[in-house]
Amino acid sequence: MTVTTVMTANNKHKKQFLPFIIALVAVCADQYTKTLARTELSGGSVPVVEGVFHLTYVENTGAAFGIFQNSNGFFIVLVSAILLGIIVSLYLLKPQSLLLKISAGLVMGGAAGNLIDRVFRGFVVDFLDFRIIRYPVFNLADMLVVTGAALICVHLIFFERKEESESADI
Repeated sequence: MTVTTVMTANNKHKKQFLPFIIALVAVCADQYTKTLARTELSGGSVPVVEGVFHLTYVENTGAAFGIFQNSNGFFIVLVSAILLGIIVSLYLLKPQSLLLKISAGLVMGGAAGNLIDRVFRGFVVDFLDFRIIRYPVFNLADMLVVTGAALICVHLIFFERKEESESADI
């Protein structure tokens, strides 16, 4: 075995950890922003751009858009199962696509960030309030999950078939 072979194997192994590194950074950023919201906003709203964008502290016991209020236990189980499914999929499938690895990391980080809130606080801290479009208050974790899911869709629509046809040509 040559040094190059060992280095290539190590790089492939390291790349498999990318989704988990992204998830860890995402959770840290999410929890940091929520801590700031709890300490600096505590029940109030601060206009950043009056009538357009506010920082508004909200304790959300439901899901996105305030649906399924007081269903914390259900969401803890559901999100835990989803996270486990993503981790098992990453382990078994070992995706090579950088886009899929980034997407999985974003989804895991966002899901874990909100899961931490549900487990330790009994609610999710939301604080980003776009009033100009009358959109529900949300947080960084929500943005990470939506962005990751959208990137997975992009991969499936635009790249998955191309990769399948290239591997069939071999």
